[in-house]
Amino acid sequence: MLNSGRINADVLCLILSAGIAACHQPETMAQPASQSVQAESQTAKPCGHDIKIIGEGPVARPDTPPCEEPQETSEERTESNQAPRHFVWRNDLVDVPAPTRPLRLAEANDVDLVIKAPGLNSVRVLQNRKPAGNVGYNEGLGMATLPVLHHPDGSTYIRFVPMGLGQIELTIDGKFVDDAFFRKIVTIEVEASERRPARLTVGPPSFDPSKMFLFIHGHPTPQRLTIFAVYDDVKEPIRIDASDGRFNIRTNDENPPFEIDPSTGIFKPLHTGHALLETSFGGASVLTCVAVEESGNAIDSGRYDHSHCEELYKPGEEVVKPKPFVQEVPH
Repeated sequence: MLNSGRINADVLCLILSAGIAACHQPETMAQPASQSVQAESQTAKPCGHDIKIIGEGPVARPDTPPCEEPQETSEERTESNQAPRHFVWRNDLVDVPAPTRPLRLAEANDVDLVIKAPGLNSVRVLQNRKPAGNVGYNEGLGMATLPVLHHPDGSTYIRFVPMGLGQIELTIDGKFVDDAFFRKIVTIEVEASERRPARLTVGPPSFDPSKMFLFIHGHPTPQRLTIFAVYDDVKEPIRIDASDGRFNIRTNDENPPFEIDPSTGIFKPLHTGHALLETSFGGASVLTCVAVEESGNAIDSGRYDHSHCEELYKPGEEVVKPKPFVQEVPH
C-alpha cells in the first residue's frame, strides 16, 4: 500500500536532514507527492562548517548551500549565540624557503618559515624518504608537532630531527588561530652526522637473536640485511640503507659461505657454513654470526649450525650469544 504524498515527503526529509525538527512543518493542504518533494528540496538545511579556499590548496569539502540554523529556545540562544566557523586554506600566508645546505641526520636542524600573519603557534611536520629514481612509494619516517620558534630579529623557524639520509620530503602544515589552514611541501637533502651512534642493530631477526640464518633452497624471496642506528637522544631507531654502510666478512674458509651486495644488502648464500659479518656505519659497528643452511628443514629438525662464530672474534671483542631463558615460577 502506498503512503500519502505528505508522508513520503516527511520520510525523504528525515533521510536528507538526519531528523532535524525543521522537517515537521504544519500541513495546510494535501499536496501531490512531486510538489511535496520539490518543496522539501528547497528547504534550507541546517548550517555546517563551511570550508573555503584562498590561493592554492586542497579542498576538504565544498561550500554548503545557503542554510539556516534550527530554531532555538531563548535559553539555548543565550548559551550558543555565536556565528558559524568558516575554515579556509591560506597557503599564501606561509612560505618555506628550501635550505641552502644539507641537513644533518639525527641532529636538531633549523628550517626557516616566513609567516605573513599572526596566530600560528605550532606546525605538524611529516617526513617521507623519496624512493631512488622517484620510482615506487615514499617511505614514511615519522611525524611530529613542533612549536614555531623566533630568532632574536623576530624571524621564525622550526627545529626538527631528520630521520633518514638522502632526499627527504617534508610536509609542513598548521592552523592559525582564526581557522586558516596551510600546507607546504619542500624537499631537503640530509647527510650523515658527525655524531657516532650509540649502537647499531641489524636484521631480520631469527629465533636466535645473536645470529642470522640463510637458506640455499626454499626461500621464496631474497634475504636482505636491514641496518638501524640508535642514538641516545633520538626516540626511534633510524633505518640506514645498505649503500650507506660498510660490510666485512670474517671466515676461516677459503670461500665465504655467502656474499652480500653492498648497494642493496641482499644476501647470496653459496654453501653451508658460517661466517662473522661486521656491519659499520658512522663510526659504530656490530658483529653478527651468519649461518648458511640447505633449507629451513635444518631448523625444524634441530640439525642446524649451533656455532656463534666464536673462533672468528678478535681478542677483546665480546662474543654475542643469546641470553638463557629463565622461567619465572610463581611463589
